[in-house]
Amino acid sequence: MSNLFLKRARILSLGLLTWGQAASLVAQPAPGNDEGLESEPGEPMDVAETIDALARFMAESTAGKRPTVPYPEDQRPASPVAICSLEHAICVHAEDEAAAAAGEWLAEAEAAALLVGELGFPVPEPDGGDGGTFQLDVYLAAMPVELAAGGRKASGEVGTRVGGDALLDGATAYARIDPTVTPAQRLPCAVQAIAEAGLRAQDPSESRLASGAVAAFVAYLATGAFGCVERLEAIQLSPEAGIAGPDVEALATLQLALMLISRRHDGGSGEFIREVWQLARQRSAMADALRASPTFFEALDRALKNSGESLAAMTEELGVARYFATRGEREGSSRALPALPASIGVPVAEIEPFAELPAHLPVHEPLLGPLGSGYAHIDTSGAAPGSRLDVWLRGDVGPKLVLTAVRLDAQGREVGRMTAPARRVPQSFLPIELSPDTASVLLVVTALAEDLRALGREPAEGGFAFRLILNRS
Repeated sequence: MSNLFLKRARILSLGLLTWGQAASLVAQPAPGNDEGLESEPGEPMDVAETIDALARFMAESTAGKRPTVPYPEDQRPASPVAICSLEHAICVHAEDEAAAAAGEWLAEAEAAALLVGELGFPVPEPDGGDGGTFQLDVYLAAMPVELAAGGRKASGEVGTRVGGDALLDGATAYARIDPTVTPAQRLPCAVQAIAEAGLRAQDPSESRLASGAVAAFVAYLATGAFGCVERLEAIQLSPEAGIAGPDVEALATLQLALMLISRRHDGGSGEFIREVWQLARQRSAMADALRASPTFFEALDRALKNSGESLAAMTEELGVARYFATRGEREGSSRALPALPASIGVPVAEIEPFAELPAHLPVHEPLLGPLGSGYAHIDTSGAAPGSRLDVWLRGDVGPKLVLTAVRLDAQGREVGRMTAPARRVPQSFLPIELSPDTASVLLVVTALAEDLRALGREPAEGGFAFRLILNRS
């Protein structure tokens, strides 16, 4: 019970209730029956009643003050039951050609559920007969139209609304997988679908972008594959779009960000991301309107700020880490991401040598979207001792752009880094002192995702332009 109390206490830190209010509520006598609790007037509340009172207070006192979203529509396919497990509470539903491989899919689903559970992420509970069985249902069926348009091949879907632990929002859920995926994709797709179903069962108000990205991250932890539909090469070779690209590429970009954060905060075990998901869970006052804030991304930013960082700082780090991840042990001093194949290195624009500056670079293309980055590199090996490289960033008014300069030695290893603070008007300046061990400078421009509450609920805007001006002194 104390664990549950600590979880509720963590929710308080998001600003739903001050610690003073919480302490007052915990200390006060229980209200009488006319206020809806069974305790007699003046009788002290025990721990369970205190938790319930806190949950009621937070839900009811903020009803109408925070944004809400409608309960998700149940899009359960009308597929017959093909086969059910004798050892695990899982059934695979399929029809037509997919039914012939239902036995193989059942084995993959059983393995996937075990992997998700071993990592500590939620596995959906049996749904009590919503799909014609009392087990967890896995459907081999085409994706809903909106997911298919974004390239998705696996998803977790929400069924009937139920009360979660301590009356937090909850739902029954089921997994859905496109049966046309290759045999090599089956286990990663099953893990991603079951993980997303478990996540959405705990928080049905979360955006598809959040649940899909965390589920893809779980698939990586469990199988080493970069999600059901692997788009790592696409997002590395075209890093500018960020989350403004197609759905599967937005998921892949966020998956990289979650990998970076996890390696930094829990050694890559996934515990930090798992606990942030729990932190974002909430209780809605109305059955037909789920509280939409705090979102997973808001909770993630708050958790990072409690560690002295922020989601904006991690976005900047992601831009730099994507460059180093394909450089191998010899060159990459940054180990924020796992090593990636050299063939998928981010494209880098080569600038004329230091001696030929100044230079006014053209507008960078492609244009940037949130969490997208553009790269440029300049050889400074011929610079005289004591020289300085001056860099100006000029960008579109709207998004916040971060300019980062990384000094590299002759082997391409990082020897120093400077970042210009993000500003509402994207006009930044960096004076870079070229130390004797500096052979070149990498310039990274990254667009931040600003409205974390809307992130994933509204289409991400892209098409942000920027250009660089360089001079020597």
